[in-house]
Amino acid sequence: MRWEVKRVKGLSIAEQLAEQIRYAIATGQLKPGDQLPPGRVLAQELKVHFNTIFSVYRQLEREGLLVLKQGSGVYVAPVSRDLFKQSTQAKLERALSTLLELVQMGLIGPDELKQMIDERLRELQRTRATPKVAFVECNIEQIETCCAQLEQALGTEVEPILLDEAREEPERLHPFSLVVTSFFHFREVASLAGENQKVLPVLSVPSRKALEAMASLPPQTRLGVICRDKVSLPTIVQQVRQFSGIEPSLSAWLGDRKGVRRVLSECDAIVYMPPCRSRVLSSAPRGKVLIEFEHEIDKSSLEEVRLVFERMKSSGKSEVEQ
Repeated sequence: MRWEVKRVKGLSIAEQLAEQIRYAIATGQLKPGDQLPPGRVLAQELKVHFNTIFSVYRQLEREGLLVLKQGSGVYVAPVSRDLFKQSTQAKLERALSTLLELVQMGLIGPDELKQMIDERLRELQRTRATPKVAFVECNIEQIETCCAQLEQALGTEVEPILLDEAREEPERLHPFSLVVTSFFHFREVASLAGENQKVLPVLSVPSRKALEAMASLPPQTRLGVICRDKVSLPTIVQQVRQFSGIEPSLSAWLGDRKGVRRVLSECDAIVYMPPCRSRVLSSAPRGKVLIEFEHEIDKSSLEEVRLVFERMKSSGKSEVEQ
C-alpha cells in the first residue's frame, strides 16, 4: 500500500498516518498477519523522522491493532472488528470529553463549538468529493509538463506515474478514480486499471512554437538532441525526426557529459527538453539555434478531462468503488 501525508495545520503527520492505517485495517485493505514497511523505509519514503513512524507503530500496538516483533518487523494483529470499533469509540469519547471541558470552563460557547464542527465537516466533505487523478506516460520529460497542465486546469494535484512503474505495479493506479494517459498508451493503461476506474485518453503534442522553429530549419542543418534521461532519448529523437523532417546528427542525455558537449559544439541547431534548459542555455556557444521541445495537451483534450473531472466531483465519486 501507499501512504500519503501532507503538512496540514492542526493535523500532525503522526495522526494522519495512524488514521490511514486504522482505516486500512477496518476496511480489510490490511489483513491480520500483513507486514507493514520497516520504520526507516517508510520514514524515508514520507520524508519524516524515523521517530515519527516508530511512535505511530507503538501507538497502534497499544491499541491492539499492530504487533511489533523484535528483529522481524511490524504486522497487523489478529484484531477483530469489535476491538477496532472499541478503539475508535474510545478515541471519540476522549475527544468529546476534551471539547466539553472547554465549554464547561467557558472558553468556548456551545453554539461556537457547533459552528466549528459543522465547518470542519463541510471541509471534509469537499475534500472527499475531489477525485484523485493520475497521469500515466512512458516519457518522463513529457509527463512533468502534462501534469502541470492538468493541475492548472483541474485545480487539484495530479500524480505522475511512469508507464513502466504501472506495468510492474498495477496497484499503483488503484487509488485513483480518474487516470489520464495518451492515446498511444490508452489500451494498455485501461487493461492495467480497475473496472471502476475511469481511464481517459488525451492528445499530447509538441508546442506550436517548437514545431514552427523546427519546420523553419534548412534541410542541411546539423541537428542535435539533448534530453534528461537515457530511457526517453530514443523516443525524443524519433519525434524530432518526425516533426522536423531532419535526421538528427547527434543526441545525448544529461548523464552523458561528453555526448552533451559534442552536441553543443558540433551541431548547428539543438533541440532540448525543458529540464535541460539551464545546462543548454549556459553552455551552448553563441550562434546556435536553440529549440525547447516542450509537449502539451491540446486544448480540446484538456477541456474534456476537465468536464469529466467536474462530473465525477459533482456526483461524489471521489474514491474508487470497491
